[in-house]
Amino acid sequence: MDEFEDKTEEIGMKELELKYGCNPNQKPSRIYMEDGSELPIKVLSGRPGYINFLDAFNGWQLVRDLKKATGLPAATSFKHVSPAGAAIGLPLTETLAKIYWVNDMNWKEFSPLACAYARARGADRMSSFGDFIALSDVCDADTARLIKREVSDGVIAPGYTEEALEILKQKKKGNYNVIQIDENFVPADDFLKLNAEFYQADIFASAFDEKTTKDINRWIDRRTDGMIKDIMDQIPPYAIMYLVNAVAFEGEWQDLYEKEQVHDADFYDIDGNHSTVSMMYSEEYSFLKEEHAVGFIKPYKEGFDFVALLPDENMDIRDYAAADKGGSCSPVF
Repeated sequence: MDEFEDKTEEIGMKELELKYGCNPNQKPSRIYMEDGSELPIKVLSGRPGYINFLDAFNGWQLVRDLKKATGLPAATSFKHVSPAGAAIGLPLTETLAKIYWVNDMNWKEFSPLACAYARARGADRMSSFGDFIALSDVCDADTARLIKREVSDGVIAPGYTEEALEILKQKKKGNYNVIQIDENFVPADDFLKLNAEFYQADIFASAFDEKTTKDINRWIDRRTDGMIKDIMDQIPPYAIMYLVNAVAFEGEWQDLYEKEQVHDADFYDIDGNHSTVSMMYSEEYSFLKEEHAVGFIKPYKEGFDFVALLPDENMDIRDYAAADKGGSCSPVF
């Protein structure tokens, strides 16, 4: 426990040196309070970077407000400063345990907080891969055991039981990021306003009737420049909130496709269902290869790149997404 005791002595720090900024070359970097006051967090394990803290702080605000609104423990799975899933601690059913990939655990005895994270992580497991977790309540052993088996960058919570902390400190050979936050900390209003404007965020209460369905569809239609119109057709009776992320990207290929490079072909989805779709064909020269997949890179004019990966023929995409590949994909030219 010496390492833990040493790190708890950091209470009262006014700044914290980070692993790096947005990118590994951005050193040194640090976080501090603009008014010079003490930081509302302490790092119990690992060495978080700038993006880790963006995920942690945004995730914490979400679960704090969820707990305040519902009175139930809440959890969220954040990835790239956006929630991949958020949930409250309602009990699981056998069907949900299978859907959320926890049916091999003692899910019937899960704490409410563990149920919340199982639901949040299971909402979109592919997007949650390598997530940063935020918990509204003190992390218990049930939740820590669930976190330990997932590919994740870190967790923030108002506290940790002794057993939970020992479980989490075993993750990533002791390098897993574990952050404790002062549960009474409230971000400055100017900061919240700036984030709402930057991310074009909206929040509203509604009766969850047919009009709400239309309102949500219109919001997504507007935020995606008309690319996604009717994502919802009804709201189920057990729903209590919707957390919607809408991201639209419209770019022009650096090398445009000609008409003769586009034609119809057979497409099979993950369940083997067949459809005929228009496909683009071209020769690319930037290829990727890793243990269980190959792929290519195709650039856009705007400086972005399109990256496609194809898993091995006999590997299910879900198994590929769940595998801890550790960023081992290498370019082959």
